[in-house]
Amino acid sequence: MQQKTHRTPKGTIREKDHAGSCIRYNKTWHKNTGIPLVWIEGAGHNSNTDAPDKVNALIQEFASTQVLR
Repeated sequence: MQQKTHRTPKGTIREKDHAGSCIRYNKTWHKNTGIPLVWIEGAGHNSNTDAPDKVNALIQEFASTQVLR
């Protein structure tokens, strides 16, 4: 079974996402941008609801690496 993806900061990917062609689009997006993708284990299409602590930690980690101008 093919796993689906979605883009959020740091390229989080929901392991159980079955929405359309997301995995293919995000693999291409990752290849073109070099931004890492992160699997969110056990999450579906709405990873923020399925695994909020993990998503929030990834967003916080991503934000802490950005330089504000």
